[in-house]
Amino acid sequence: MRNYSAEEVMQYVSEMEVKFIRLAFCDIFGRQKNIAILPSELPKAFSTGIAFDASAIAGFGGAVRSDLFLHPDPTTLVALPWRPEIGSVVRMFCSITHPDGTPFAHDTRGILKQAVADAAKAGYAFSFGSELEFYLFRLDENGEVTDVPYDQATYMDVAPEDRCENVRREICLTLERMGIQPESSHHEEGPGQNEVDFKRPFKRVKMSEAIKEYTGFDITGKSEDEIRAFCLSIGLNVDETMGKGKLIDEIFGEKCESHYIQPTFIYDYPVEMSPLTKMHRSDPGLTERFELFVNGKEVANAYSELNDPIDQLNRFKDQLALQERGDDEAMFIDYDFVRALEYGMPPTSGMGIGIDRLCMILTNSPSIQDVLLFPQMKPEKVATVDADEKFIELGIPADWVAVVRKAGYQTVEALKAVENPNKLHQELSGLNKKMKLGLKTLSPDEVKSWIK
Repeated sequence: MRNYSAEEVMQYVSEMEVKFIRLAFCDIFGRQKNIAILPSELPKAFSTGIAFDASAIAGFGGAVRSDLFLHPDPTTLVALPWRPEIGSVVRMFCSITHPDGTPFAHDTRGILKQAVADAAKAGYAFSFGSELEFYLFRLDENGEVTDVPYDQATYMDVAPEDRCENVRREICLTLERMGIQPESSHHEEGPGQNEVDFKRPFKRVKMSEAIKEYTGFDITGKSEDEIRAFCLSIGLNVDETMGKGKLIDEIFGEKCESHYIQPTFIYDYPVEMSPLTKMHRSDPGLTERFELFVNGKEVANAYSELNDPIDQLNRFKDQLALQERGDDEAMFIDYDFVRALEYGMPPTSGMGIGIDRLCMILTNSPSIQDVLLFPQMKPEKVATVDADEKFIELGIPADWVAVVRKAGYQTVEALKAVENPNKLHQELSGLNKKMKLGLKTLSPDEVKSWIK
């Protein structure tokens, strides 16, 4: 369902040749009421409201001595699909006020809004859902409703016992056309009893708003030093090797993540947290990325892939600078990847779902070890690493030691076990070129001398 403005509603009404606009509200018992106006009255409805006699509305009569006014909410505009497309009818829900513009105390929509606002101030959030349950009865020979159920089916039965499935299907399809998303439908327990469940849209929260809500600190426009100082002020374990992205991640992980029990999308991640993600199209400091959190845990990560080679190279250089500061999780410059982007990459996006964490939720397991088959995992290998000096004693230039390690040789013993020195020479030369290290070229005889 699109969020229209008042101007867009009036344009829509004109272009679609809408003939009637229903202004809807509910009485004190939740029964929907409405009045219909012509398109010529719509500007007045948005500017001053439409007056109506509330004396006969349940729960309203004793509280008012004059007309009340309906003010349509343009974001609730929906076309009624059972009306003709040409000369159609639309509906908007309304707020109710007194003639002087003050809110009407018995406006059920206003009461609900106030309850949500009061809960938010107290630190609570509502997640709304609804169920539609109804009975279908047979008609008599005159088309009048009887008290005989339409079928004798029971809970979740199927045809031929369930004779109501076509009605439920039409209801769901009609609701979907109105922008209301049904989640499921089924036959209920009683004869002729049916149910339609509605989806609750997952809550959506910006990363900066989440941090501000649970820490009071607004990261927008803050420098790395300012964010680090705040981390230290609230007792987080941070150090100088951590860049801006890691600092923000530390704040969110320690102070915010556990609060998102109901499914919640966290979106608009700062660019420092997402080196492979496309820049936000309207805010260059952010990226097009979201994560889904359920029960205080991240279960999915998704983003638009960065396909600009210049931007990607600059991001890699930022990561390399973090490596040089001591961040062992920072990325290296992948020149092959950048070169591939230079050839061209179409708009791409992806999402990863943590199946292990999802299983934890579905099985109510407190630890990830309860859902992974740890006994069948290979035992952890403890790597043996020789000091650089041992490699240098073999005659390996100091600048080349890191390259030898990059090739997978962490001990002198492993290096001496090489059977084909020429292949090793080619491998090291290839790494020198790929990583653009610019080291002095080795000869095959030099490499052969190391493993005698």
